[in-house]
Amino acid sequence: MSDPELTDQELTDLFPVTGANDSGIFCQHCGECLPGCPYGVDIPTFMRSYMYAWGYHNMPLAKNTLIEAGVTGVPCLACTTCNTRCRMGFDIRKKISDIVRIVDVPRDFMIV
Repeated sequence: MSDPELTDQELTDLFPVTGANDSGIFCQHCGECLPGCPYGVDIPTFMRSYMYAWGYHNMPLAKNTLIEAGVTGVPCLACTTCNTRCRMGFDIRKKISDIVRIVDVPRDFMIV
C-alpha cells in the first residue's frame, strides 16, 4: 500500500481505448452488442461468465452463471449472419465458443 499508483498496464486494463482492450476480459455490459445478434443471444451473460472464469479465476461461478441462464449448446455454432460488434473490440463469437464449454466440465475438476 505504500505505492497506490496503477501501472500503465493496469490503467489500460481498467480504462481501455474504445475498440482496443488489451486484457480482453472485462466486458462493460453496455448492451450495444445485443441488437446485432439475429438470434437474441444474451451476450452479456456469456461475457460475464467469461470474466468470472478468466478474469477472476472462478470457474464454478462462471459455470453457475451459464447454467442459471439456461445455456445449452453453442448458440453461435451454426450462425452465418452475425453482425454483432463489441465496442471494446472483443471477438464475441470466439468468447462464447470458449466459455460455453465450461457447462460440460464436472464440478470436481474445478478449483476456486
